[in-house]
Order: sequence, then C-alpha cells, then structure tokens
Amino acid sequence: MRLAFCNSTRRWGGVKTWTIEFAAALQARGHEILLFGRDPIFLDRAQDKGIRAIAVNFGPDFNPRTIAFFFRFFRKTGTEAVLINVSKELRSAGVAARLLGLPLVQRVGLPEDLENSLLPRLLHHLLRPHYLAPCRYVRDGIHKKMPFLRPEESSFIYSAKDPLGGGGRGGGGGRGGRGGGGG
Repeated sequence: MRLAFCNSTRRWGGVKTWTIEFAAALQARGHEILLFGRDPIFLDRAQDKGIRAIAVNFGPDFNPRTIAFFFRFFRKTGTEAVLINVSKELRSAGVAARLLGLPLVQRVGLPEDLENSLLPRLLHHLLRPHYLAPCRYVRDGIHKKMPFLRPEESSFIYSAKDPLGGGGRGGGGGRGGRGGGGG
C-alpha cells in the first residue's frame, strides 16, 4: 500500500518520533511510504531510516497552491491513504486526499489537541478523517471532547517500539480498538 504521512509542526514532539518509527515499520513490511514535512531535522531523520521525505511549505490554511501540490503528488504517485497529525495538515493534505477520495487518518496524541468549535466540526463533516489515538484512554477522551463523533470514526493502536511486531509495550500487534469497544 502507498501511504503518505504529513507533519507540518515546527518543533520536535512525540508524534514526530511516532511517525518515523511507524512509517519505518510499515515500510519494512513492504508498504511504500512518502513523508512530507517542513522541519529539516524531521526530514533528515526519516531519510536516515530509508524513508522518502519531501520538504513542503504548508503556507496558510486552505492554501490552494499547497492543496494542488498534494493533489497532484497523491494522484501521480498512486497514494492510497493519507495520515496527518494537526489541523494544519487537515486543511491542506486532508483537502487533497478527500478530493481524490482517499482514506484520511488523523493521529491525535491528546484529546486537548482537538477543538470542538464550528470550523473543526465543519471540517470533520466535509473531510471525514478517521481519528487514530495511541491508547484507549486518549481515544475515549477524543469522544468526550468531540461528542458528535460516531464510535466507528476512531480507533487506537498502542504506541510501541515495534508497532506491527509482537514485541514492545502495550501489545504491539498492530491492532487497536475500533469505536466504542475492542482493543
């Protein structure tokens, strides 16, 4: 499967480490990975793991030039799913993904990373991202923060050193809970 990971954040945080580790594990299992970001250190570390990393200037929200860039790139490369982190990516790569009918996954590290206001609700309704949390506690917190979400619109995969193997903490295994149960 061809997957695109997008990260527009400027500072290093846990999600950048997770992104590189998760992308590298998926690539090691035969998936084709593209990683987009603006932080040169993030891009260099991804490339050190053998991940194709591309620098992007995300610009302002809903930037037509950035959306067109992602649209063309996803279409040209045959991208099959897009994984994003913050709303900045949702308002660029997420729009392009939805225009192409691609599955869109937003990784949420903490429920506080989401905002329950008009624009996020509207974007959720239009773009329909699936929310991925690092554990059940965060997934449940997402639903408390965003009570309009249906259970099937979120899941969790325990953060682990080997995200898809049997080792690591939290069960690894690559399966998390979906919706209101499981996991």
